[in-house]
Amino acid sequence: MRQGLGGPRGWTAGPTMLGWGLVLVLAAGLLALAHVPRSEPGNLLGLWAGTLGLAACLMFVAWRQRWGLGRMMAVGLGLRAAVAVLSPEPLWSEDWLRYAWDGWRVAQGEWPYGETPEAWMARQPAGSVEDYPRALFEGMNSPGYHAIYPPVAQAVFAAVEWGRKALGGEMGLWLALFRAVLLGSEAWVLWGLWRLLERWGRDVRWTWAYALHPLAIVEGMANAHFETLWVGALVAAGLGWGGRRGVGAWAVAVGTKVVPVFLLPGIVWAAGWRWRWALGGAGLVGGGVLWGVEGVGAELAGWGRSAALFFRTFEFHPGLYAVARAAVAEGVGYNAIAVVGPVLGALGWGAAAAVGVWGRGWHWGERFALGWGCILATATTVHPWYFVALLAGGVGTKWVWPAVWASTAAVSYVRYTALGGGDMAALDLWWGLSWGVNFLAVAWDCARAWRQRKPRMM
Repeated sequence: MRQGLGGPRGWTAGPTMLGWGLVLVLAAGLLALAHVPRSEPGNLLGLWAGTLGLAACLMFVAWRQRWGLGRMMAVGLGLRAAVAVLSPEPLWSEDWLRYAWDGWRVAQGEWPYGETPEAWMARQPAGSVEDYPRALFEGMNSPGYHAIYPPVAQAVFAAVEWGRKALGGEMGLWLALFRAVLLGSEAWVLWGLWRLLERWGRDVRWTWAYALHPLAIVEGMANAHFETLWVGALVAAGLGWGGRRGVGAWAVAVGTKVVPVFLLPGIVWAAGWRWRWALGGAGLVGGGVLWGVEGVGAELAGWGRSAALFFRTFEFHPGLYAVARAAVAEGVGYNAIAVVGPVLGALGWGAAAAVGVWGRGWHWGERFALGWGCILATATTVHPWYFVALLAGGVGTKWVWPAVWASTAAVSYVRYTALGGGDMAALDLWWGLSWGVNFLAVAWDCARAWRQRKPRMM
């Protein structure tokens, strides 16, 4: 049944004073959270737990009072707009400075992939670099690494940069314009999730699980991570699943962040054998042509070197990788990340691809959530904002674990404090316990599915 702005016929009264009071208190909590630096783990975790509790209470009230699509959009976007407008520059991450740097280079007519920011700065004559790019360079956290953001994301960064130039602003204006772009994308995601839940036969009120979750709001609006851009493309792919529009939207998602490429085997498998050969051949020929073009191969190699760091060098995950690394190190006597990381990565990506191929009867939200969960569980590096997409895909499933994983994500920011010289043992304990809770949630869902399985006919 299609549900309008006020909900389906027969839905009862709208929000009460309690509901609007919870909205205001949640907004205040989110703003307080956005103003806490990650160097204060106690305050960060306390406010995180408080906002999670407030969001759960508000979701319960909205569920009981049958708030419809119009109110969900108004509350969800209102909270996001308040955080976007009233938050300071991101205090939990410096990634937005790299976005702005890449956008500035593209707007200059340069490709950001072939040269690291450090190398670019090193070859400039002394005193020739303007204040704006110099400030971006001095603030970013990985100037020695090649750009890893795909072309669609780079185009968005460049469009924001052109807007900044047209308006004559500095870094603050770039951030404000980028947050406005993310807010527009979030409006699409909220509306799209509502419609997808209708199509999948799920209660549309589960959209509140994404609309009110502090992770989705803070990571997008306060920390300015661009996850909502590729989530929006995936929502469009879900709405057009099974047709050309769905494949096109999926391609845009891959062009924004490479992650959804694991859905490709499932797409090709469902296309029929002729299309499988055609798509496979086009991919090989296109890849060969790109690699053969002068300069493109070198730029792709630079991108590959940065991407490989997430399998062979970077360590930021206390899940399966930490257990496997410790077991291997006990036997060989050294940190074998260069072996353990790629092996686990291959297992995770292989399992994700298998979900796409053999998950017949599942909608894309279930395929994406389980596939992305396999990748996250086996990765060497998992940052909190990676769970925004998992949360969006999870609202269309009957599983609890995607929401649990998203709810414990902020504990990772505590680990950043340890990297800065905090109490390593205590912070690692909290971090490890959070992933213990995550895997208990998976076990809970598995046990529930086992109890609900249909008995086999004799």
